[in-house]
Amino acid sequence: MGIQNITKALIKTGARLWYIYSDKNRLEYRSVDNGKPSPHAGIIVQDVPSGFSADVDAQDHIHLICQSLSGEILYFHFAGQEWDKQVLTKYEPSRYSIKYPVIKLLGKDIHVFFAMGNLYNSIDWTLYHYFWHNGQWKTLKIGHINLGRLMSHFQVDFDISGNIHIIYRDKAQKSYGIYYAGFDNEFGIWSSPEAITSDDKSPGYPAFLIHGNMMHIVWNNVYKNHICVEYGSIDLDRGKNKVIKKSRIISPEGIDAMRPIISYTDQKLWITWLNNGDIYSACSDDSGNTWQYNNAVHLPENVQAEYFGYIDKNLPYLNLVYGYVNDTISSVPSISYKQMHEHQPADKQIQASDLDDSAVIDMAMERISAQVNEIKTRQADLLQLLVNADRQYQQILDAIEPLEQLNNDIKAKTLRKGGIITLLRKWLSI
Repeated sequence: MGIQNITKALIKTGARLWYIYSDKNRLEYRSVDNGKPSPHAGIIVQDVPSGFSADVDAQDHIHLICQSLSGEILYFHFAGQEWDKQVLTKYEPSRYSIKYPVIKLLGKDIHVFFAMGNLYNSIDWTLYHYFWHNGQWKTLKIGHINLGRLMSHFQVDFDISGNIHIIYRDKAQKSYGIYYAGFDNEFGIWSSPEAITSDDKSPGYPAFLIHGNMMHIVWNNVYKNHICVEYGSIDLDRGKNKVIKKSRIISPEGIDAMRPIISYTDQKLWITWLNNGDIYSACSDDSGNTWQYNNAVHLPENVQAEYFGYIDKNLPYLNLVYGYVNDTISSVPSISYKQMHEHQPADKQIQASDLDDSAVIDMAMERISAQVNEIKTRQADLLQLLVNADRQYQQILDAIEPLEQLNNDIKAKTLRKGGIITLLRKWLSI
């Protein structure tokens, strides 16, 4: 669960819903009641560019990151009253640029991702992974993106085993593609980035969702001189290649379908996109094998469709929605504000026996996954100790090697000059 770098988000904590948004170099928040944002806005931070990322922990605390105009990545923690601030890192904005910082939570670990570029090399960007584990920050490089100013958002998500997956758009030689890399939670390493699309004209704006052991991916492409929405999936089993073997075009022919997003709610996959300012969508109830179009949502006059992050622990696969603000906040897929804010009487509350089989299985899998992740964390710590010991042992061997070589050279020279006794006499001056 979590969102990518975005400018607007709806975040549920317990029985409360918060609307967080970028506005004029400020980050503000409002409470939401029955779909209506409060008229009173609170300020989280000022002097920041547009864009932030957030996630919610098991205690319903919000964790948020953004950048400052002075060259900082800022971290905020919100337990319902005050926004506690911490500077994660600093950089020189006259030399470096950072784009799209993203935060994700997994148990007690905090993961931060961002792209960093050197202003003197406007082509190359480096993807970084920072994570807070066992009381300290660790840093890993994921890979490089060679798109310069054409670089677009990347997206990150976890699977049920706690492994991390990232996709982004990149260019190799003269060909654009969607690229994938994965982080093995057991061994603490990233795989080498690899292209998961092929023979595409100009794929862009990739988005994905992990449901079960399948990664469902959507992106923009060009088909018959129009921008279309394309869909494909990848099996995340360890032994299988991470390549989309077959994809299909989801959007109708003859229209430009822009910026697709994918989610899972009401036991269906949803793909949503924009066309001429209106919101279009298609659904699949068989894991992406067949798709049915929904009725288009035509927006009121002078109202613009917007891209919302959405976080609700009860709806972990609904992380991005298209919506608009017109007195109330509406979205596709729709969000039921009544369920969020009305307390159900005891006789109407959902009991465990009322859950369907798939919900029970999902709950069991999440509990098992949490226990497995704890075991894997301990294994990873032990493995790191072994790796450090092996590295120190190798350093000792590397230090001994030149001494052994020097000793051999001395022996050889000594023998050539008449033997060890001659050398000893000379050394003893006798």
